Amino acid sequence: MKNLIKQLDDNRILFRDRQTGIAWVDDYFTGLGYSCHPNIDVTGSPEGMVNLGYWQKSDILVRSHGFIYNTSKLAVDGTFDSIAAKYCICPSCAAKKLT
Repeated sequence: MKNLIKQLDDNRILFRDRQTGIAWVDDYFTGLGYSCHPNIDVTGSPEGMVNLGYWQKSDILVRSHGFIYNTSKLAVDGTFDSIAAKYCICPSCAAKKLT
């Protein structure tokens, strides 16, 4: 279940999943989504990501709003990823913010 955190501008909205704590920015102008964690569509293959060497078998994977997030890794490249990182409270991010 997504929870509106704040409207960033006319086309971009910051959300957080109430259950997982994962935050993301939906960009309705470009159709893109931004997060601080690498992710694939739920129809994708986590095993394929491991076989390609992008993810590890031991990585923590979390499903949220139609995506599978690898919360063991951070992928922050730009303003909206940074905003999502600031508001992400998934267990992995919460543990990093405490240290």
